[in-house]
Amino acid sequence: MNKWHTKKRFLIGVTTGLFFASLHDSSQATFKVEETISPQSGLKAWCFQDPSTPIVSVHFAFRGGTYTAPPQKEGIVQLMSSMLDKGTTSWDESTYLDMLDTHGMHLEFHGQHEWIYGSLTTPKEELPHARKIIKAVMTKPRFKKREREESVQEITDAFNAVETLPDTILDEVSAPLLYGGDHPAGRTKRTRVASLENILLKDLSQFLKDHFAQDNLSIAVAGNLTPTEVADLIDDIFGVLPFKSRLAPVADITPYCDGLVHHVPYEQDQTSIVFYQPGLKRGDPDVLKASLLMDIMGSGDLSRLFRLLREEQACTYNVTCSVKSGLHEGSLCGGLATSPDKTVMVIETIRQQWRHMQENGVTEEELQQATKNVIENLPFYFSTSDATANYLLDLQLSGHPRDYLRRRTDIIKSITLDDINQVAKRLLTPDSLTFFVIGK
Repeated sequence: MNKWHTKKRFLIGVTTGLFFASLHDSSQATFKVEETISPQSGLKAWCFQDPSTPIVSVHFAFRGGTYTAPPQKEGIVQLMSSMLDKGTTSWDESTYLDMLDTHGMHLEFHGQHEWIYGSLTTPKEELPHARKIIKAVMTKPRFKKREREESVQEITDAFNAVETLPDTILDEVSAPLLYGGDHPAGRTKRTRVASLENILLKDLSQFLKDHFAQDNLSIAVAGNLTPTEVADLIDDIFGVLPFKSRLAPVADITPYCDGLVHHVPYEQDQTSIVFYQPGLKRGDPDVLKASLLMDIMGSGDLSRLFRLLREEQACTYNVTCSVKSGLHEGSLCGGLATSPDKTVMVIETIRQQWRHMQENGVTEEELQQATKNVIENLPFYFSTSDATANYLLDLQLSGHPRDYLRRRTDIIKSITLDDINQVAKRLLTPDSLTFFVIGK
């Protein structure tokens, strides 16, 4: 690593601390998010200007992801993301890596079920170079035979390293049962890795062309840039992309939760448990209330399941519950690890608490504590320019309006006990709560 790049990494670290401290000392009113529209391409971006940091972060997402991968080529998003990280044909690989290093840039792509994500973080003074590099990567990626072989091997090796771990085995068992074999949500990691050899270079080029388009793009920018500067930036970077995307249709699906316990024998000291029930898709007006319910049920040391399973029954070190809300499906889920002799008791306790909350709701004290935690967590989403851009992008993808941050506290505080208990009664279905257990 050269001295110049080392200096810039030090600068990023120092700035992060100052940025975080300033936000902790600020009121929520300082979290001002603006929407800017680029003058030439008409692209929109949410931006957060902070003059105290020299670091600029650009986070963006193209709708699609692994759900739109064609049959027999299920791993194309993973392979494409890996190869995009290898650079562009505009420069040889060594020159490309030296440019990233010299200009203090971090450029990364990765895919999930419904989106393909990209992020760029760089010192503001290096933006002219960063613009040039990221445009070249997206329009002239290094989709070559050698890079393809390297990426296939890297992805395969990474999967082989975790192939026999409990989480991988749980994925193999749970995904097909919950979503079936015909829906892309039922595809497993093994299926995606096994398909890599079927994916040709022309497939990668076509998939990128179909997905990396202006009408399919969401953007968030954080750092010391004015809205006008952001508009010019996104015009320059993304205005070169095709306007129209071509995505394979994806059907909505409700996870099939049969209410049973599915056991996979596995020799390990602890038993791993995950559980699911149908939930809410993104954009549902009750997603926030459902999230508060799951916080009360099993998120943090004040939650019901934590107190019961760890403090009273000494069954586990930690338990989590969360809301998974996607464009095409949604679920309430959770997980923990316990000793084999306590597995039955743990499952019975979770199901009992699910039923108790469905029938009796939560208390005013629990609701107040949960809302307080959510409100006070806001500064952590603004701890760095990178974290801020990531959070603003997620808000867009979740369907929130631009003024959500200004109204966030009022929205959360407006949720009454009756509101959240009505959602608990309607949403929680203890009889459909389905468990996947791997262990002795």
